[in-house]
Amino acid sequence: MKIKMINRHDSYCEVLLNQKLDDELFCLQGALQGQGMCRGDIGGPAIDDYKGRLLGISVGDPLHCGNGGKPDVFLEVAVLEPFIRANVPGLANKLWKWY
Repeated sequence: MKIKMINRHDSYCEVLLNQKLDDELFCLQGALQGQGMCRGDIGGPAIDDYKGRLLGISVGDPLHCGNGGKPDVFLEVAVLEPFIRANVPGLANKLWKWY
């Protein structure tokens, strides 16, 4: 399912999540209450519809859909670039053609 997500500043997320985010992580929050990641969504994509590119993959599996008003955490896909280029070169060329 596709939903609109709002990019949240790391400091905002850290307060709501009560933990510091590593540099390679970012957070998004559903534009409407109750929207966001749900059980089983771990590994799901965060896609920039305007630029048509993959931004990250979800790294958390919340207990409640929409995570009770808390933002969802994603790993920046660029962090995985060296691994993907080394192990799946055909895919790497497609993923990073926009760099």
